[in-house]
Amino acid sequence: MIGGVIGRAKENEIHYRPSEQQGWGAVYYPDTKNDDGNLTEFYQSTKPNLAQDTAHVVKAVQNIIAGR
Repeated sequence: MIGGVIGRAKENEIHYRPSEQQGWGAVYYPDTKNDDGNLTEFYQSTKPNLAQDTAHVVKAVQNIIAGR
């Protein structure tokens, strides 16, 4: 799941300017049918720039899928 960084959840809103982007956070839930709180956070934004941060979170997802 990719969403806004905790405490900076602007990305969970429908409308905002790209310049207002506050960062992506990404977590992996091994069991999507049972939200038991078992998750692994694998990306926490360090870039307020929307294009750069989006590229970084996409790369992080690719690395998780590839097992890196």
